[in-house]
Amino acid sequence: MTDDRRQNPQQRLAGVLLLIMIIASVLAGFGLSDFLWVAGFSALAALVLLWPRTRRTQRIQCTIFVTAGFACLAIAWHQGYQELPVRQMLTQNHLLISLLSAVSFLRLITDTRGTGRPTPKAGENAFWQTITGIHLFSSVINLSALIIFGDALSKKQKLDRTSATSLQRGFSLAALWSPFFAAMGTCLLYAPGTKLPDLWLLSIPLCLFGFALTWTEHRFR
Repeated sequence: MTDDRRQNPQQRLAGVLLLIMIIASVLAGFGLSDFLWVAGFSALAALVLLWPRTRRTQRIQCTIFVTAGFACLAIAWHQGYQELPVRQMLTQNHLLISLLSAVSFLRLITDTRGTGRPTPKAGENAFWQTITGIHLFSSVINLSALIIFGDALSKKQKLDRTSATSLQRGFSLAALWSPFFAAMGTCLLYAPGTKLPDLWLLSIPLCLFGFALTWTEHRFR
């Protein structure tokens, strides 16, 4: 999306539609399948309203994906598939889109412009407080946490390579187990039979190994 922060009525309406999509997706998850249509049409309307704010590269990507999708539909139609899956086209990705939209709303409660923050501490305890803090916040608000922590730590001095790497790992390791990350959400949605507790059996040990590696680099830098 472009960086224009001025909001017009179209953008505000798109925000309302995204909120409706999230609520409708939750209701559909409780078995009220008719709300899938509400979620699908709300997402489509929001896309139309926000389309002028997208960058050229985003438009190219969307155009390629849409063209490929309709080309596949045309091939299926030619092969004898006579039914047009309108509902599936509108709601195939509504859960993932709702997840990303809900997480994005959490940015409204974050403020990286504040002043008067205390000077960042140093030492072993400060390292673990920072790495666990960004990890836990990243597991919910994703990329916003990295921006917040990076901005706070770089107020007084530029981050060195080890500190920047530690922040990046604290952020990225959350993708191994957090269902609020797009990567994990995609795995759960598109891999048939995938269950989060089963993934945790492997992902949590990998996450702990990543913490140990990061601490080792910090300790002996």
